[in-house]
Amino acid sequence: MWRGEDQGEDDLMGAVMSFTRSRIGELIFEVLPDVTLQLFVMFKTGEISNLAVFSIASSLMSAAFTMANCSIMVDRKHMNMQDRGHDTHPKLGYLPDDNASLIGVYLGHFLGFAGYLGIGVMALSSAFTSFSRVYPLLAMIAEFTVYSAFRWRRGQLYPIASPTGSKIYPVLATYSHYLMMCFAPWTAMRLELMLGGSMFGGMIMYKFLLNSAVFVLATGQFSAVSDVEMAAGDARMVYWVTLCFGLLGVVLTLLCARDSHRWTLYTSRQTGPEFVEWWFDADQLIYDAKTKDQQRVTAWLFFHPSYYNKDKVQAWLLIMKATDELFAAEKLPKGCVQFSGHTFDSLFSKSLERFAFYYNSANLAKIKTHLDSLKAALDARPPEPEQLPTIRGTPESLAEEEKEDVQITGLKQEVLAKDDERREAREIIAELQQRP
Repeated sequence: MWRGEDQGEDDLMGAVMSFTRSRIGELIFEVLPDVTLQLFVMFKTGEISNLAVFSIASSLMSAAFTMANCSIMVDRKHMNMQDRGHDTHPKLGYLPDDNASLIGVYLGHFLGFAGYLGIGVMALSSAFTSFSRVYPLLAMIAEFTVYSAFRWRRGQLYPIASPTGSKIYPVLATYSHYLMMCFAPWTAMRLELMLGGSMFGGMIMYKFLLNSAVFVLATGQFSAVSDVEMAAGDARMVYWVTLCFGLLGVVLTLLCARDSHRWTLYTSRQTGPEFVEWWFDADQLIYDAKTKDQQRVTAWLFFHPSYYNKDKVQAWLLIMKATDELFAAEKLPKGCVQFSGHTFDSLFSKSLERFAFYYNSANLAKIKTHLDSLKAALDARPPEPEQLPTIRGTPESLAEEEKEDVQITGLKQEVLAKDDERREAREIIAELQQRP
């Protein structure tokens, strides 16, 4: 679908990604602040009204259902025969084959997201209630710094699709990923290109423990805060129930998920750069790619250049020829996935822009010279001849049609001859009638 006012080829966004981004934005900017403020007021007043409980519960369940659907939607899209197996790439497709287990995964996702989000906002609200407003913010900044350090160690400080010329986008994207892991860990974050299964599963368990410790410590200070009316025991009872729902969801998901790819939820076998290098070099074609060049175009134009070995990219760009299958049509073929239909000028300009990330002016000039000559060769190609309409049918059927045409022509001639005879007869009768 299109996004933005100017509809260019770079403004296309898949329906799944568009839906996911809008739901995550709603979660961060609407559900999270709303529930946190309601809990803050509830702690202060000590009043647990039915309306407030219904409002908080409905917000949590709505967000949990949305995130569960977004998580399963990504893996459902890849549940095809090519991606089913113990060692296939990308490592997606943990959804089970039977309906009972599939329902279990859905329910596990729903309970897990609801419980995880619930304890997260309860810990945050209790911290703002009992401690200075500065302490929770400083703690989150420190946690985000550690989170970024882990990504840097994996060679993934840049988000996978960061624009090469943007300085602020990588920071904002990384922070949004951090917030998701704090409150709603989208299962696509487990992929090597994002966090990897080890960091994904480890951070979930870490947040379960940390939120519990923060909540117990914060509610222990309720009696010392003059304007807090809620008893610590009542708040903790609600928290433990919410925690149990979250843990039950995690266990149910792991029990019902398919064995072949379940390990991706808590184990990593590659870093992001290692996975991209495999994708760039692999002979196995994934998604809709029909050739290795199509697969490389998709990877090169999508992933951030920091994930690549620049020497391999340079060698690939310099061996491109006008006779390659990639340039057989007038635009990039369908096998280039989201870049199919883009012009060759777009491919060349983006390649130069992305290669400039390596700050190697000599090699960049060499690539530019080669791509300019390649563009000139493509522009000099004669236009494709128009295809004549094809005649359908077998030789036998064509022979039958010719016989029918001959018979029809003979019948037409017989009709014309009889018309001539009738006309001559009428003329003779007219002459006889005129005689005295």
